[in-house]
Amino acid sequence: MYNVLYSEFLKLKKSPIFLLLIIGAIAEPLLMFFGELFRGDIVEWERYMGNIQAMTFLIVGLLLFTLIASYIYAREFTEKVVYTAYSYPASKTKIFICKLITVISCIAFVYVLQFITILITGSIIDHEPLTMDFLILNIKIYCYSLLFQFAIVPLAIFIASISKNLIVPMGYSVIGTIITIFISGLKEYSAYFPLYYPAMPVLSVVKKEMKVAIHSHSIVIAIMFFIITSLLCIIYYERHDIC
Repeated sequence: MYNVLYSEFLKLKKSPIFLLLIIGAIAEPLLMFFGELFRGDIVEWERYMGNIQAMTFLIVGLLLFTLIASYIYAREFTEKVVYTAYSYPASKTKIFICKLITVISCIAFVYVLQFITILITGSIIDHEPLTMDFLILNIKIYCYSLLFQFAIVPLAIFIASISKNLIVPMGYSVIGTIITIFISGLKEYSAYFPLYYPAMPVLSVVKKEMKVAIHSHSIVIAIMFFIITSLLCIIYYERHDIC
């Protein structure tokens, strides 16, 4: 299993996805940074971080991470090397799990790099003091959002595995993003829509109390969503001749 996982990371290193991960992580902070420079404003951390997080978690995230997941799971089909890719002395389930770990690692990389970039770009221009309480709050926001991203990514993987291309999953991500933006304005329904969950931590912050308000039933739904979609992927891998 280690060899399969190592192979997945090696393939990723030699692909354009690594550059896409870096761009996806730093693009939003740089846009905000240059916007602050142009306006000559002092960085207000709450607005600065909040805008970047909302843009990433609500709009860019599903598009970017669906593309990454689809590439990792469908590249062998698009490049016509699927027979070689699945000739490892490992079960299809193990191959699926190794690819899933690779996708999750990519998502985590984007989140960590973006958080670091926000702190660097916001600190090199005039800014208000960054308090420890606010820093801890935003670390929690990123951690919660990251876990929710992990929960919804198997659906993109399932679609990519069935379609064996990038077009169908990206169509799903575009439609999903549009619906998510619409749902975000409907508080009574958003808590039941898993694709909205990565944006929930930043949009549900109780700023006066410095805490993230997440409904317990949303956590249950996210866990069930991850389990069901992951099982669908495993069942598809084991029961179909994906080669």
